[in-house]
Amino acid sequence: MKVEFNVDSKKIIVFFFILFVFVLGLYLRTNNKEYLLLDASNKNNITDEEKNKDNNNYNIDEIIVESKEINKIIIYISGEVKNPGVVEIEEDKRLKDAIEEVGGFLDEADTKNINLAMKLEDEGHYIIPKIGELKTDTKNEAIVNTIDKKANNKSKSNLININNASKQELIELPGIGEVTANKIIDFRSKNKFSNVNDLLMIDGIGEKKLEKIKAFIRCN
Repeated sequence: MKVEFNVDSKKIIVFFFILFVFVLGLYLRTNNKEYLLLDASNKNNITDEEKNKDNNNYNIDEIIVESKEINKIIIYISGEVKNPGVVEIEEDKRLKDAIEEVGGFLDEADTKNINLAMKLEDEGHYIIPKIGELKTDTKNEAIVNTIDKKANNKSKSNLININNASKQELIELPGIGEVTANKIIDFRSKNKFSNVNDLLMIDGIGEKKLEKIKAFIRCN
């Protein structure tokens, strides 16, 4: 028995074929979009992970830098330097660095007989001598006349006697310049100092200045 398709049957077959192709194409297109979205999402996740990793690395570096922060110490430099005075400096610095902080040497500074590489100590007093001031037996020492501010740990002989100190020794005291040194010398020529507080009678020396120099002086 021969089956014959009429025109309407052929149209129906063609219609279903076209519908199948359309559905298949739609399915493939939808899956492709989902793949692209998933791929983009994965890329974003990777990028976020990398950013977080970079941020974490930055935070770690920042912590390391902070942990390496160097403490500062306070010292006093006097003698043959341009701007003698109290200096706040990093504790790993050397005498050379401290001298640069006060403007460098004066022309008469004895630079050959001091150790510019010496390590600094907190509350130390570093006196840079003139050429010819050093005795033969004191040359080549790390530095001449280094005084620790903690005077209670030093012997009394290391303190400057304000009743017989030279003008240069007085000038080397914190905050004492040439004018004030002359006033001290003039005062003691008439009245000896009975105690260090008598310095308050000197014009130009107040309570604050006296506190700075008390650790370095004596009167007998």
